[in-house]
Amino acid sequence: MLAGTAIGLSVPAWAQDAATTASATTDKPQPELPIGDIVVTAQRRSQRLQDVPIAVSVVAGADLERSNLRSLQDVTERLPNVKIVSGTNADALNIRGVGSGQNAGFEQSVGTFVDGVYRGRSRATRAALFDLERVEVLKGPQTTFFGNNAIAGALNITTKKPGDQLEYNATALYGEDGEFNLEGGVSTPLTDTLSVRVAGRYSGINGYVYNSTLTEDSGRMRDYLASPIHEAGILGCSDCVQPIAV
Repeated sequence: MLAGTAIGLSVPAWAQDAATTASATTDKPQPELPIGDIVVTAQRRSQRLQDVPIAVSVVAGADLERSNLRSLQDVTERLPNVKIVSGTNADALNIRGVGSGQNAGFEQSVGTFVDGVYRGRSRATRAALFDLERVEVLKGPQTTFFGNNAIAGALNITTKKPGDQLEYNATALYGEDGEFNLEGGVSTPLTDTLSVRVAGRYSGINGYVYNSTLTEDSGRMRDYLASPIHEAGILGCSDCVQPIAV
């Protein structure tokens, strides 16, 4: 009898504590976490990453600059199931273990696209990453949207586009043997509906092997890039083809 009474008295006490806890939890304001949408063009149109029914890895341009990733080799080393096998004259891009050989004349099983333009040879993977908005790695067959040379996947590179405000950026790096890298870009609106972006890159190295015949260091290289020389975009038009070559 006493045991039954004790149990009966303990139940409402527990319910009261639970109600108090629930009330305290409800009354406490919950902070809202800002979540930005990652927009990709994995299906040839702008979509949120979570709406794309494809295995996609995305590296934003800001992350490339922050981590000083200057080549696709650097990017793929940080992505799962993606690898670039370096050769003497060409490289081979593999996704999930599928790819083509290192022969420079081979079409690749992983298609490389820069602003929608196909780069058919594996040497394209050696191009420097510069003035980029993002790098998308699409895993698995992508022949529906990227053609027959994307049977293993696709590498979709998007450069920065002009904006509706004045923007500019510049970086400078210096290393051993006179190695250097200078990058810069500026974007500015021309009218209410038209803007333009100009960007450039200059890099090189002074050489690191002494040539006794020429009495100077050999291996000197200089590299000039523009992406592109001029690029214009129509503001406020999501269905327009961009960029517009000028």
